Amino acid sequence: MKLIPMTDFVLELWDDKLMSEIGLLAVNYAQFLKTPLKLEMFVPERNEPTVDAYMQPKEMIRQYDEWFEKYGKEVLFEDFEITTNKEGDKVILGDYTCLKVSDLENGTIEDLTKYIHIKLTKNAVKRIFG
Repeated sequence: MKLIPMTDFVLELWDDKLMSEIGLLAVNYAQFLKTPLKLEMFVPERNEPTVDAYMQPKEMIRQYDEWFEKYGKEVLFEDFEITTNKEGDKVILGDYTCLKVSDLENGTIEDLTKYIHIKLTKNAVKRIFG
């Protein structure tokens, strides 16, 4: 699912759902869009665990699952990474999207709807649809 403006979201639901369901989902999406932006929504709070060459596959999977449970759940937008631009500003890069980390402080998720290439993670979709 792509991040879209509220009106598009409701109109798309209008074709597929009953009115009572639309109302509940519209409220969920509105609350989602008004959520203040945080860096953790784009990139996990911590780097992924390092893999030891001597680890068994099950151990690697368990370690990654524990890491994701602790740090990856708040990631709401797919395929972003954090880096530093030429001016020395920390930025978040995604497909055709570049945001200064300092600009996140006063924004909400709704401010991102103008970037048509932002995709939501399964975690974000779950927050909207339950």
